[in-house]
Amino acid sequence: MGDKINIARRSAIIAVVSRNVEQFRPQFLGFIGSDEGMVIYTAFEEQALRVANSGRKHYSARTIAEYIRHQTALRQEGEFKINNVVIPDMARLFALRFPRHSGLFEFRATACHPRPLRVRRNESMHEEATT
Repeated sequence: MGDKINIARRSAIIAVVSRNVEQFRPQFLGFIGSDEGMVIYTAFEEQALRVANSGRKHYSARTIAEYIRHQTALRQEGEFKINNVVIPDMARLFALRFPRHSGLFEFRATACHPRPLRVRRNESMHEEATT
């Protein structure tokens, strides 16, 4: 999880957030633009893809975040500090980047997001292959 994120992947992630800024909390762009935030999100994305590719139709974004916290706590380099408020935004970003898995997470209305996430199906989305 601590590997460097390649520039193309980082740019693609930031571009999705920038094009859909209204879907995220105002602080999320700063989080995803930071090195630690990008590493946390890509770890989240990798785990979400594993869950989706296992055949699960619905899953908890918070469970994935807790798994990442647990895995990094076991490592010598320390653990990630994942603020709970970024978890729904990471789930929204995942749904935007991988529209075929947009139903994996449930999105509730909040003060910041009065309506659930809407993925634009007609927009050309690039789904990145994972290794």
